[in-house]
Amino acid sequence: MNRRYFVKGVIATAALAVGAPSIYEWLRLSRKPDLQYLVSRKKLIGELAETIIPETDSPGAKSAGVEEYIIYCVSNNLPRKEVNCFIDGLHKVEHYCLKKYDTTYEKCSIANKNEVFSMLPNSRLYHNNNFLKKVDRKFRGRSFFTLFRELTIIGYCTSEPGATKGLAYDFVPGSYESCISLKKNQKAWATK
Repeated sequence: MNRRYFVKGVIATAALAVGAPSIYEWLRLSRKPDLQYLVSRKKLIGELAETIIPETDSPGAKSAGVEEYIIYCVSNNLPRKEVNCFIDGLHKVEHYCLKKYDTTYEKCSIANKNEVFSMLPNSRLYHNNNFLKKVDRKFRGRSFFTLFRELTIIGYCTSEPGATKGLAYDFVPGSYESCISLKKNQKAWATK
């Protein structure tokens, strides 16, 4: 056997071994999103959103209809790789609950829901290395937890119940004041 062909073969095998997972991940995130699955998991999305913003003296995320907003935004506004990441995150939550608690997320106790939710931010690698985190985000997009948290908060704060009852709302705010101090136990402003 010629040494040159052997060295080329070793290099090609090593490159394939290193590149195969990246190619697989890219193909997985570039596939056509299953939007029917997303719509069918409306109840799960509502329960996850309610875990972030629970109902107290102010309305929770489910009362504000955040799940409709999240489904609309994921279906129409996000890039394909982030849509697939979001759908994969929903799959992981369902699988984790069925495996660990033998029930769906919606039927879990509050303590179990909080445990599942605390697992989500740590589901990606490189959470201690900022450089690798940036490379990972550029390649795969935002994580499921980051997307879900952002969409829940934006959906809640822009909904009528969230803006009027969850936040301090002044229908006619008057003149612009650049710096207003908050009083003790005051809600954040929705309009100022």
